[in-house]
Amino acid sequence: MHVISELRGPELAQNKVMIIGLDAATLDLVRAWAEEGRLPNLARFLREGAWGLLQSTLPVMSPAAWSTFATGLNPGKHGILNFYHFYPDRYEPRYVNASHRRGSTFWEVAGQQDVRGGIINVPVTYPARPYSGFLVAGMLSPSLGPRMVHPPELLADLLAVSPDYMIDVDVVSGGNLDPERFYRLTVRCLEARLEAALGLYRMHRPPLFCVVFTAADRVSHYFWPYHEALMQGRARTEAELTLGQALRSVYEKLDEAVGQLMSEAGDDTDVVILSDHGAGPLRKGLNLRELLIQEGLLAEVPRGAV
Repeated sequence: MHVISELRGPELAQNKVMIIGLDAATLDLVRAWAEEGRLPNLARFLREGAWGLLQSTLPVMSPAAWSTFATGLNPGKHGILNFYHFYPDRYEPRYVNASHRRGSTFWEVAGQQDVRGGIINVPVTYPARPYSGFLVAGMLSPSLGPRMVHPPELLADLLAVSPDYMIDVDVVSGGNLDPERFYRLTVRCLEARLEAALGLYRMHRPPLFCVVFTAADRVSHYFWPYHEALMQGRARTEAELTLGQALRSVYEKLDEAVGQLMSEAGDDTDVVILSDHGAGPLRKGLNLRELLIQEGLLAEVPRGAV
């Protein structure tokens, strides 16, 4: 999803820019709930701004898509295709990070033109690289510490404005949590991110500002079947009805966050809202590794056996 406020001709060069990323936000849900009056701030963008469907990257993976957003390069050129890289001499995976990505980010380019930036939670930005502005690294950062922020002393500012700040919800272990607990954890992460964004924006007032929220992606992974059951009238119990509303509830909270950020930015700031890909039901999946093993085309060797 991409929405941008009305541009103002020759004044555009003097305007400030705020970019709000909503990971996995889909217009299929936004437009319907906006028409129902549940998302007043996003409805305003749809009504007054320009919007449209964008094609995501190939592959449609968050690290690849957000890296393309950051650099303007396709995945083949920036080199981030998935969540993992594999060591060249073995199949052992490791998470990708900013050191694996080729190309300069738009905030680094802006910094070279003396435009200060403020970047929060864009995926694959760890370890934080120095540039003319501040940065709080996002998804795939291993821990909350000095290496995930620039400058390093920004960590104190971050924790001052958002004491409960979390890098992300642990999607892997989150699947083992009670659904209601996972929902509460996701909302806490969203709220802490908003506190950080508002607090650091007020503290530094960068003319170029970007923050990414991952909450829509997280609840889509775990609550889409409940949402679908609710929409199709298959939710019967009180628990099913409650869980079926989790996705919509998070979108409403994201809409509130958009409203607060827009209000803080003011009328002299152009605001862009975008997502890296959409969301929907997963009917089938393919584990290529398991398939190759079943067909006798791949053999696993215990660690240390070679």
